[in-house]
Amino acid sequence: MRQIIGWPSGLRAATVAAFILAFGAGFAHAQAALPKKSPSLAPYAPRENLVLYVEFDGLEAHQEAWKASAFSKLLNETAFGSLAEDIARQALGQMLAATPDLAGRPTADELISGSKFLARNGFAFGVFGVPPEPPSLVIVFRNAATPEGRKALSFLKSLLASPADGVKTEIRGKRRISTRLDRSWWEEGSDLVLTPPPREGLDRVLAILDGDTPNALNHPILADLANVRNGFTPVLRGFVDFSQLPPMPAEAVKLGLEGLKRLDLRWGFQDDAMVTSLRAIAPAPREGLLAMIDGPTFSATTLPPVPAGVKGFTLMSFDLASMYGKAKALMAEVNPDAAGGLEQIEQGVLANLGLRIREDVLAHIGPKMSFSMKAAGAVPLGFGVTMAIPEATLAIQSDDPTAFGKALDAVMGVLIPLMEKERQRPGAQIPTIIKLSDGSGYEMTLPPQIAQGPLALLKPVVKVGKGLIAVSSTGAAADIALGLGTGKTQAWTPPADFSAMIKRLPTKMVYLGVYDPRDTIPQLVAGLPTIVPMIENGVNSSRPPGAVPKFTMKIDPAKVPPAADLARLMGPGSTSAVVTDDGLEILSRDTFPTIGSPVTAGSAIALLLPAVQAAREAARRAQCVNNLKQIGLAQHNFHDANNHFAADIRDADGKPLLSWRVAILPYLEQQDLYNEFHLDERWDSPHNKALIERMPTMYSCPSGKRGVPGNTFYRGPTGEGTMFDAPDGVGMAGVTDGTSNTIFVAEFKEPTVWTQPDNLPLDEKPADLAARLVSDHPGGYNALFVDGSVRFLKLTLDPTLLKALFTRAGGEVVNIP
Repeated sequence: MRQIIGWPSGLRAATVAAFILAFGAGFAHAQAALPKKSPSLAPYAPRENLVLYVEFDGLEAHQEAWKASAFSKLLNETAFGSLAEDIARQALGQMLAATPDLAGRPTADELISGSKFLARNGFAFGVFGVPPEPPSLVIVFRNAATPEGRKALSFLKSLLASPADGVKTEIRGKRRISTRLDRSWWEEGSDLVLTPPPREGLDRVLAILDGDTPNALNHPILADLANVRNGFTPVLRGFVDFSQLPPMPAEAVKLGLEGLKRLDLRWGFQDDAMVTSLRAIAPAPREGLLAMIDGPTFSATTLPPVPAGVKGFTLMSFDLASMYGKAKALMAEVNPDAAGGLEQIEQGVLANLGLRIREDVLAHIGPKMSFSMKAAGAVPLGFGVTMAIPEATLAIQSDDPTAFGKALDAVMGVLIPLMEKERQRPGAQIPTIIKLSDGSGYEMTLPPQIAQGPLALLKPVVKVGKGLIAVSSTGAAADIALGLGTGKTQAWTPPADFSAMIKRLPTKMVYLGVYDPRDTIPQLVAGLPTIVPMIENGVNSSRPPGAVPKFTMKIDPAKVPPAADLARLMGPGSTSAVVTDDGLEILSRDTFPTIGSPVTAGSAIALLLPAVQAAREAARRAQCVNNLKQIGLAQHNFHDANNHFAADIRDADGKPLLSWRVAILPYLEQQDLYNEFHLDERWDSPHNKALIERMPTMYSCPSGKRGVPGNTFYRGPTGEGTMFDAPDGVGMAGVTDGTSNTIFVAEFKEPTVWTQPDNLPLDEKPADLAARLVSDHPGGYNALFVDGSVRFLKLTLDPTLLKALFTRAGGEVVNIP
């Protein structure tokens, strides 16, 4: 099929990609704008010979539907909109800086401003013409000729006109048209119109606007696409009409592609979700490649088997034997040589395995099948963090599992000896396949060189059960899938919060992907301050030495919304493929935009998330260590000035008033806060109590989930022989057990107000003391030692040893593992 659109040469690929990013950010804050609903831009395109047309109404034209959507609320009711805009601005700046021929043209801020304007107001473009004449193109930016539009789209001037090209002005009626070699543009009322070559395109558009040629306002296809169906309000509409193109070549006709009449696209809102519909109009009866879409279907009430407990899945229904037969017949028609090669393969399989590919294998697979993933075992990633290993399972219907099992035995009977022979080669890394002892299938063991880390938990299997075949990464997952055929495994049923999505599913589906972003996307967004530096380092480390500009991306933590704020506005998404007498429709429904298959996107994020969480926890734990080191340094500086470490601030009678944490404030660069305390009053006096909420950040562990503002888990013990047993403070000479063997401060289970003199008594059993030490870091807690070092102590540390570490002069012999 020949090219039908030729963009102006100045619009390089980088600009297009940058504009797409900016347009995405432009959806944020897109409510405020024009007072009236804008009319259609179809009058700029012809009714006849219209090959392609796309129109985006703009969100201003559908404010109610837009505001009701979950994505609008994500952008405008949380910090996510500001974050997305900031990321888009930086990404655009990087792309523009890396493209020398765009220097001095649009800036990132200009593209952001323009994308917001277009998101509110909309645009359209159409391709038209009578073959074999070259096609014409018209692009319209709604309201771009208003003062607001000229300012927001100011970058278009540099894209449309270059001083070196020479721009001419001509008057056509009341219109003042600017023209250069490869484009013409003018203001039509409040709109900006652009027509690239050929020159005839300008004349055709002007004839349409002057009423000499009928426009597309009442085009039957556009009228159909604009209809609101089942609550689906289309905001973007488009189509490609293949009947307006030259006849297809003979090869395409043989493939049956002449049955494809049109492609339709719609995007808009339904309930709180965004919906995308891509429809291929190919009326039945279909032939050739198009006939492949015909086959058994399913609905929401007849879903293929899926085990309960999965977060996302992909369902399919394919008659593989029928598809194989159609493909073989089509091959014989289009490429007889290839068909002869396939026939030889079939004869070889029959001679060596005794199997007919279609009758003995494919006929017993399907039509319904499901692919799902869920967390299995876990492997340690360090820092006390583990990573869940996903179990992937393909469950396939079978009308005759026994026959399929025999075919599987025949294949393995040939494959296993071949692999065993190959394994004898020096250095060969060949998996081992064995037949399961119960005869239900086969298990693969990866070679030791490959089965490292997460892969060590995987033992792929294929098993045959009652009415089902399971291919899985582990035997346990395969057994769960096979249990669907015997009733031993509970099948997936839609949770209550899936009901709205399930209710909107079409009938006659051949494909359905379901995913729930609430457990992945919010956490991924919340992890951007950790993820982006990792990406930045990876990109820059792979660049040639001295390469400029370097990739940089800064994430402002203040703009990162809490995961809970995003999750509460999200819901499950789906992508379905529907076959009807009219053709095939791909229908996606999401509360958050996804790329590709929902289950693929969700699975990819789910695989990435544990590593992200591990990196985030490592960063939080490192910050916690730094907090304690700052506290230790402050205590040592206090000691240098006073010949003893800081203790609680007391009154004349020795009664504690304020914590030692207040006493070291001047040594934490918090002198101004220290000066505000009334040191002769209790921590909870009216004056001092008002200062609790101003707790310095170094007293708060970044991993802390249990605390409230003003509370700290960094506490020291009291009692005989501890670092806080002397009212006037302990001196260095009193630490006879050694500063590297004595705990100063640690993370305790019970929080306390940071200004309160409330350390923990040590006069308790070692096991009781150990139970009081815990943190939000997996596996243990950080402890500051008197020498200023910070060590991570495991929860499994011997309680007797732990108690010995808290004494400064006990004379115990300690050996910290």
